[in-house]
Amino acid sequence: MKLKEFIIQYYYPKSCAQIAQSTLNGYKSTINKYILPEFGDLEMEDISVCMIEDWLNSIEKKGAAEKAYKTLRQVLRKASDYNIFKGDDPTKKHIKVPKKKGYQPKILTAAEIDSLIKGFKGHYLEPTIICAVTLGLRRGEAFGLH
Repeated sequence: MKLKEFIIQYYYPKSCAQIAQSTLNGYKSTINKYILPEFGDLEMEDISVCMIEDWLNSIEKKGAAEKAYKTLRQVLRKASDYNIFKGDDPTKKHIKVPKKKGYQPKILTAAEIDSLIKGFKGHYLEPTIICAVTLGLRRGEAFGLH
C-alpha cells in the first residue's frame, strides 16, 4: 500500500481520532509539507534508510527534520501495528537525524561589560544593567527588578 493511501484511509481516521485538534493540525502540517511530497506515492515497503537520511538532510531546518522524522516513524509503525506494512521497518534501523543546535547566548567580554556599565552611568537603568550583567539575568528577570 502506498504511504499516502495508508495515511488517508487508516492513520487519520483511526490513529488521530483521540488526539487534540491542535496536535492533529501539527501532524497534518508535517505530513503535508514534508512526508507526502517525498514518500506519498511510494509503497511503504520501498522506503529505505538511505532515502530517509537523504530526505532529512535536504530539510533546511533541523528542528523540522527531527519532527518530520518522528512523524514518519509514527506513521510507519502504526501501519505495522495494523499489519498493513509487512516490510522491514526502516525507522527501526539506526538513522542519523540532524539535530538542531541549541540556543547559544552571546557572552560579553570583561571589556564589553565595562563599556556597557559606563554607558549607563547615571541612567535610571544603571542598577538593572549592573545586576543583569553581573548575575547573568535573563531579559525577563532583569525586567522584573525594582
